[in-house]
Amino acid sequence: MILTVLINPYLIRQIKVSGWKADGQNKILEESLTIGDSGVYSAHIMKILQGEPFVIGFSGGIGGRFIKNFLDKRRIVSDFIAIGGEPKMLTMMTDLAKTKEYSFLSNGYEPAESDLKALKHKFHNHVRECDTIVFAGRLSSPRALEKAEEVLAMVEEGQKAVVQASSDNIELLSKYHPYAVVTDVEALRQIGLDGIWRPAETEKLQKWMRTYRIKYFFVQTPETIYGLSRSKIAYVSYPPKDKTEDIIQSAILGGLAIGVQRDYLMEKNLRLAGAIARQIDVRSFPDIIRRREIDQAMNQVRLKEVYNEKNGYLEA
Repeated sequence: MILTVLINPYLIRQIKVSGWKADGQNKILEESLTIGDSGVYSAHIMKILQGEPFVIGFSGGIGGRFIKNFLDKRRIVSDFIAIGGEPKMLTMMTDLAKTKEYSFLSNGYEPAESDLKALKHKFHNHVRECDTIVFAGRLSSPRALEKAEEVLAMVEEGQKAVVQASSDNIELLSKYHPYAVVTDVEALRQIGLDGIWRPAETEKLQKWMRTYRIKYFFVQTPETIYGLSRSKIAYVSYPPKDKTEDIIQSAILGGLAIGVQRDYLMEKNLRLAGAIARQIDVRSFPDIIRRREIDQAMNQVRLKEVYNEKNGYLEA
């Protein structure tokens, strides 16, 4: 079982109206609700790769029920804490002729101290049943970051934590020695790296990995995923079906969790990440990706090695 901590999920609501009336009602012609960047997609990928994710987190409102229903239909076990309010939601409105587009973003759940303590206890109750733990999503408040530290401290020797790191939490997460990290270039800047394109920068990142005992570090860019271990660097390029980088990152996280649990080598983990990134298509929600599509893409993804400990850098 892979314990998956679902942090701050959000939904995307798209509305199309006939036209804009300042002083009247605007008739809705089309309306859709989908899941945005969150550990929901991490759990979904684990499940279709025949893993057993167990999801914990907060759930409230219509949006929370929508997420719970998505998981239930895929037979993904969850144990949520009921909370007031709705998850974070991005609402996008446009007219039929696309003359104007408006977007609105809500804050999402604002858990009270008692809610955060309840999540901590729930984590404690389940963590010993798992060999792999996934932290998926973005922490937003100082209080949540503080509680996350208490939760991370419960991960025991021998258990493998796979985390999604952003610029606001990469330093905190690294401090607790995760086994594997999925992140982006913006987060690298937070720890003093100017991208990942030059040997000097990759050497700094490998030093960071040695300092915090991180085995794998995956960095996603719009069409490339870099994989680093302490002795090897490689990348895969992918032409994405959908330019939804955040959602792709959540899905990559789920694939990496499966690879970590099954002790895949970095090369296989990286090819799996590339296959997932290549095939994600949010426009086909709720079936954004299928197992056979991943299997097909695994045969198409080409891995390029940049560095190995024996031969040094193989390309500039």
